[in-house]
Amino acid sequence: LLTMADVATRTAATSQDTVANVKVLSTHEARELVDTSPALSSGSHLAQALSTLDPTAKAARKGTAWYQQYEEPGQTYKEYVATAPKVMHPHRLQPNRRVIYLQPIEPCFQQSGYFADQSPDLNVLAQLLTAYLPGIKVTLLKPWLLRAPASSKAKAELIVSDGCYDLSCRKAKEGHWQYALGDIADALIYKLPDDAWCKMAVSMQDHYEDEDDVFCMGRAWGASRIGCLGFQRYWTFSPPASAIKPTTTPATGPRSKRSKRTKATPPAKVEISHVNTLTYRCCKTVLHEVLHCFLLDHCIVGECLMNTTGNLEEDFRAPLRLCLEDLRKLVYTTGCDVVARYTELERLYQRLPAFESDARQAAKLLLAAQRDASEQ
Repeated sequence: LLTMADVATRTAATSQDTVANVKVLSTHEARELVDTSPALSSGSHLAQALSTLDPTAKAARKGTAWYQQYEEPGQTYKEYVATAPKVMHPHRLQPNRRVIYLQPIEPCFQQSGYFADQSPDLNVLAQLLTAYLPGIKVTLLKPWLLRAPASSKAKAELIVSDGCYDLSCRKAKEGHWQYALGDIADALIYKLPDDAWCKMAVSMQDHYEDEDDVFCMGRAWGASRIGCLGFQRYWTFSPPASAIKPTTTPATGPRSKRSKRTKATPPAKVEISHVNTLTYRCCKTVLHEVLHCFLLDHCIVGECLMNTTGNLEEDFRAPLRLCLEDLRKLVYTTGCDVVARYTELERLYQRLPAFESDARQAAKLLLAAQRDASEQ
């Protein structure tokens, strides 16, 4: 396990290289980039590849528990870019504001470093953020300390670098403490760094927002550029059997019906620990909330990272990839190159056991995007 200093050093170096290679586009240039990109058109090879990964109809997405409760209208790319310039400008990457700050909260992470046996690998999270969001730099901060209340009538304490905040809390029906998201948000927004794209608190605690919530995995306040996530239930509750499948190495992995193989070599198993699975789930949720800080709304078009989820089973099924509509929004706000982005994602996924399925998908999407670029 890496120490906090190791992670911060490695991540800062990688992120800074990424930032240096990204050009800051004007609003007009960003729109033109999306409009003229062959990979982002509805008839592109990339669009076709995404459609084969996503047979789910829009009507099916409306069947989620979250949508049934809130009936969100969704957000098209045209609606996204039509957002008032006064609102949109601060939410497009700027040269002096590109840093995502990750704020761990103890006691979920050990004081000697960021990692414990039951905590996500923040090094993987930092790497994924920089690959998924080209131009972003990630900084891991010194953990805050969370002190549980002495009694059911007392408040918890969040001890930060220069003070202490009282946190409202309650007992969940399972018997553990849950902490109010809004109170943690107050601590996050205070003295938000000038170069911060957003600041995300991560912990292995359980949270709620409204009193009628059974639990709330987390939330981002996009306009305020902050978010808070607690992953206790990702560790406590095992996923349905369909959510975790045996993983294989890329060289000897399971073949599809259309693939051919010269030798009947049995797949080589790769151990996926509970920590690997926990890290995978946490990465998806953090990315989802960070994209809200780019002003992306929930997606109801098809299978997408920005889908709404109303329970853990839906959460586990949510994909890591973006649909074409939300990919257009990401290119618009970051000015990233589609081929370069999929190239970096495939490289990263191939190194991570729990991301093996995503590596295959990224390879397929990369090939499609390359075909679009070659035909331009």
